[in-house]
Amino acid sequence: MGFLGKPHGIFSLNNSDYSIGSYISIDDICEILDVNQSDLTNIKFEKISDKLYADEIVVHKAWHNGVIRNAPNVNVNTFKTSLDELILIKIIKKIYPEANIEHQVQWGKKSIDLKVTVNLDFGQK
Repeated sequence: MGFLGKPHGIFSLNNSDYSIGSYISIDDICEILDVNQSDLTNIKFEKISDKLYADEIVVHKAWHNGVIRNAPNVNVNTFKTSLDELILIKIIKKIYPEANIEHQVQWGKKSIDLKVTVNLDFGQK
């Protein structure tokens, strides 16, 4: 993702190796949060190259404050989650569609953000 503070650059789920900025397109926000564009009416968007983008901090705060309709719960297994975790889950699923991703897994008295299990069968038996 981008820099803390002032938003800089564009992020893209489909090109996350090279597009690592802090402005997220409306389409990517919908995919990350599993919502429709109509659920994002409380988000301030900026038009960049004929597409709508929002600052990741604005999206994160709106989601944590409950103003994005139909968005997933901020609390997972009694631990708060971050927008970055949801973004990582979507990126991992793009690379490993069959991955089993456990979110906010209990680890002692704390939790780990993500536990990812993939089958890396390289044809070996």
